[in-house]
Amino acid sequence: HFTNEDLELLKAIAGQMALIIEQASLNEQIRQEELMRSRLERFHSPQVVEMILSGGQETKDDIMEPKELTATILFADIIDFTSLSEKLPPQEVNIILNRFFSAMTDVIFSYDGTLDKFIGDGLMAVFGAPMQKEDDAKRAVLAALDMKKSLKELMDEIEEDRRFDIRIGINTGRVVAGNIGSPKRLDYTVIGDPVNIASRLETIAAPNQILIGEETHRLINSEFETRALGPKKIKGKTSSIMVYEVLGPKGSS
Repeated sequence: HFTNEDLELLKAIAGQMALIIEQASLNEQIRQEELMRSRLERFHSPQVVEMILSGGQETKDDIMEPKELTATILFADIIDFTSLSEKLPPQEVNIILNRFFSAMTDVIFSYDGTLDKFIGDGLMAVFGAPMQKEDDAKRAVLAALDMKKSLKELMDEIEEDRRFDIRIGINTGRVVAGNIGSPKRLDYTVIGDPVNIASRLETIAAPNQILIGEETHRLINSEFETRALGPKKIKGKTSSIMVYEVLGPKGSS
């Protein structure tokens, strides 16, 4: 038989164990949140990260669940980077590339864009996923213009024989956005035909040119000077698509 002292001791031990379990659970929750914050900060602006994390677990899960939505996709690529990398030591190529990506990411985040991925010497960004706003297309175009400006500033700091140009393609449309991949590795990304078109627009752009598709043009035309380049045949599409060049905000010299 247990004495009263034994029962009191067992109650005290049980209470301590409950506190330890609760603390361990809290520590794990904090660790998971820090891990998620770290992952989100690699791809999203600070404002978007805070919106996701402040929404609770249900909001986080819902945001990452694949869903169809309208987004604007931006591709940017360094022109002829292969020849530049052939004449420079690998370490120097790495330094230049990191400075370029850092500058471009800062611009994308400043317009609440999502950095989808780096692709070799290029990148893909999304405006409208995971958080949609009415001016997603406008912010994508503003980001592209600022990327050109930021690149010029970067090139002014680099020796002339190491300088390069970029080209940018932007397109808007219905995509599937969310965590996509295998159970071992899931990445937040967007997929769909509008993504492919944005990528193709980037590949046909001239140095320092910003090309946009028809839907992006419809959404931003009232605020930006554009030039119609006519219907263009692009790889992977049976019919031609209308292509426009962005010249700058209306009223700018």
